[in-house]
Amino acid sequence: MNLERTDNVLVPLWGVDYLIRRAAWEFAGQTAVIVPGKRKVSFAELEERSKRLAAGLLSLGLRNGDRVAVLLPNRQEYLEVYLALARAGLVRVTLNFRLSPGEHAYMLGDSESRALVVFHEFFTNLRAPLKGLKDLSQVILVDGKEAGILEYEEMIARHSPPAAEPEIGAEAVFRLHYTSGTTGRPKGAIQTHSSRVITTLNMLLDVVNFTHQDRVLHVAPLTHASGNLFLPSFIRGGANVPLERFDPAQFCRVVEEEGITTVFLAPTMIIRLLAYPDLNRHKMESLQTIIYGGAPMPVEPLREALRRLGCRFVQIYGLAEATWADAVLTKEDHGFSREDRLGTIGRELRNVRLRLVDEGGNEVPPGEMGELTIQGPHLMREYWKQPEATAAALRKGWFHTGDLAKMDREGYITLLDRKGEMIVSGGFNVYPKEVEDTLYLHPGILEAAVFGVPHPEWGEVVKAVVFPKEGWTLKEEDLIEHCRNHLASYKKPRSVDFSQEPLPKNNAGKILRRALREIYWTGHARRIH
Repeated sequence: MNLERTDNVLVPLWGVDYLIRRAAWEFAGQTAVIVPGKRKVSFAELEERSKRLAAGLLSLGLRNGDRVAVLLPNRQEYLEVYLALARAGLVRVTLNFRLSPGEHAYMLGDSESRALVVFHEFFTNLRAPLKGLKDLSQVILVDGKEAGILEYEEMIARHSPPAAEPEIGAEAVFRLHYTSGTTGRPKGAIQTHSSRVITTLNMLLDVVNFTHQDRVLHVAPLTHASGNLFLPSFIRGGANVPLERFDPAQFCRVVEEEGITTVFLAPTMIIRLLAYPDLNRHKMESLQTIIYGGAPMPVEPLREALRRLGCRFVQIYGLAEATWADAVLTKEDHGFSREDRLGTIGRELRNVRLRLVDEGGNEVPPGEMGELTIQGPHLMREYWKQPEATAAALRKGWFHTGDLAKMDREGYITLLDRKGEMIVSGGFNVYPKEVEDTLYLHPGILEAAVFGVPHPEWGEVVKAVVFPKEGWTLKEEDLIEHCRNHLASYKKPRSVDFSQEPLPKNNAGKILRRALREIYWTGHARRIH
């Protein structure tokens, strides 16, 4: 692979499409995808299908750089679309299926997506929102048929692989990944082919050195952290095994039957797995690496996991804007002789720079709290159509995460709090203002504050405190249902407390979320779980 050196880092000259073609040629006869209980797909078969799909998409009039949204669960088709878009020079807009139709419609409109590849089951609730999108001209339906709508398998069957494929430039846009913003409106982080290649090499260098003998299980959403394992394992000849949902019994059975070697699990999944009564009855010796991240892992369940499952664990810290991975806590760091490290996120990767800074942007000494900032060739290029947000987040080549942390003299980082008051519940980001805005739609609420409170399984969950309007009697379950009707389910408050007096405010009249939040975190050493 051709690389050039810039500012002491290696930057690729080619795009993801090159890596895909190379792997398909090198491992043609080996298994690329396993659908448990149904089929095994070779690299050659996956190559054929993805090339046909790419040809079909381009036949619709899509051109290099056009956005194509993808709303699919963990299925073989998701991996095919991933490959097809990369080799066609089309930009993948990943949609989280847990979001509401209104949130999907916003992202489709904001990204100016021209096509949508969608699972039939998800399409039902999208019919009405899609009607108002002027840029969206094509819908491709997976695992279903609708009159007048393109069908995925028919598109693949109708088109032949092109005789030659264009090479996509390293600085072409690879992906538009939406992440919530502090204003509550999602922001699209622009990732280039170059940044994805660098991320892939970083993973192989410092996280998991995949080989053709690996089998990677995807039970967490491919749209998020688990999806970052696909390309590194694919280009080394590993097989990928998608499952649509996480169920501890099914997980153990698939690991045992398919010889799974690697998996990403959110902390909540590890906790659920430990609670599975038949866990010890399964033979899971093949499982060499359990990667976790997306939310802080409570230390006590991690200790139990290490006792019961062994030192197979690797923790990853990363963000949409600074694509996986930025910091890693290795298997060696999880050793019982170094339990003091279990509450950290580990150290920076070799091709990544991390530093903690104060409000003035000055680096703080070891042991002192500062904002975690990131530098490296894997960073996003910018936020889509948001120059002010880009300028605020990317300063002098450093991405400011909003996470407050401290670093010891060996470089191990402990997260302490969130500067922006973001909530991470079960690995998914929730911004308080978005939930507060939804609560204010209720006619009986005068004031509302939303923040995260500790939870033994989810790390933290959404809590609301409201001050009702005079004459109103509000019920907790009604307000939770109100939010559920407007937001993704994971964003709704899990509990609501009612204040008998106006909520505390600063001199400017802004409600002091942090003061309210502090009550619920008394006795916790960290204000982030």
